[in-house]
Amino acid sequence: MQAQLTIFDLLERLDKADLLNGVVLEIPAELESNEIPEEDIPFIREKLLIETVRSAFGVSRGGRDRRPDDDSWKWITAEDKGSPFSFRNCCLSTGVNPDELLEWLFWYRKKLN
Repeated sequence: MQAQLTIFDLLERLDKADLLNGVVLEIPAELESNEIPEEDIPFIREKLLIETVRSAFGVSRGGRDRRPDDDSWKWITAEDKGSPFSFRNCCLSTGVNPDELLEWLFWYRKKLN
């Protein structure tokens, strides 16, 4: 029987794949404005999505349990479509269907409670 993967398994694999590819976000010190280089935005969106989903379910970056974060869950469920770093735009930027992921996250949250 094949084991079923959870969202956290998938997020961890994605995170490890980035580490193996040597993806490192470096913001030059000489940037004096608050502007984000355009080429860094997809990477930031991906990391924001991964870390916020983990935080919403109480999973730390090291895999340890912690208290689920309500603010993270609010970000995930917000109706914001215009913000460049909204849940929806972070999903679309990484090739994930936001409606399907949201449905799955609601199902998973209900299962845990």
